[in-house]
Amino acid sequence: MPRPAHLLLALALTAPAAAQGAPCAVDLHTLLTVHGSRHVQIRTLPGRFPPPPVQITEDLLVTQGGAATTSRVSVTLCCERSELKRFASGIAERPDLARLRDLLVAVRVGQLEDCVLENDLSTVTGVRTLGAYEVSWFGRGARRNDFTIVFADPGAAPLPPCGPEAQQLVEGLRAFADTLAADPDRLVCSTP
Repeated sequence: MPRPAHLLLALALTAPAAAQGAPCAVDLHTLLTVHGSRHVQIRTLPGRFPPPPVQITEDLLVTQGGAATTSRVSVTLCCERSELKRFASGIAERPDLARLRDLLVAVRVGQLEDCVLENDLSTVTGVRTLGAYEVSWFGRGARRNDFTIVFADPGAAPLPPCGPEAQQLVEGLRAFADTLAADPDRLVCSTP
C-alpha cells in the first residue's frame, strides 16, 4: 500500500503538469522515502514545569531528479491541544539535492541497518524522544536498503546502538525537508 507521501507527491506533481499539458522534466524514480513518528518531551530541573510534550509525524519522498514532497504534523499533547501542519512539494534546488546526495554517500545509507538512538538520561535536563524513522533508500539498478532508526530510552529497544551516521542522517533529512518547505514557491499549505 502506498505511503501518504507517495500519494501527495503524485497529486502535487501531476496536477500542475496535467493542467499545463507539460511532461515532468525530472527523473521520478524514487531516491528516498522516510516516515517518522516521534514523541518529544523536554526535561527540566525539578520544580519547573516543562513545556508540554509534542507528537511529530513526518513524511518525506525524494526522487532521483529532485522532485520532493514533505509533510509534518506537530501536535501539542497537553492543555490547549494545538496542531501545526505543513505540506510542501516541488523540485529541490540543485545545491540542496547535491547536499542530500553527499549526505547519503557520507553516511553509507546503502549499508545502514536497524539501530537505536538512545536518550541521554544521565542528566536532569535534556530532550527525551521516543519513536522511529523508517527509511527506504533506492540506489542504481535494483539496489535498495530499508532500515529503521528507533528513538528510545536506554535498554528499551532490542537493537544495536546507532553510530553517528544515523544521527547525521536524521538531522540532514530534517534540514532538507525544512529547506524545501521554507521556499514560498514550494510550500503548499501550513497552519500557524
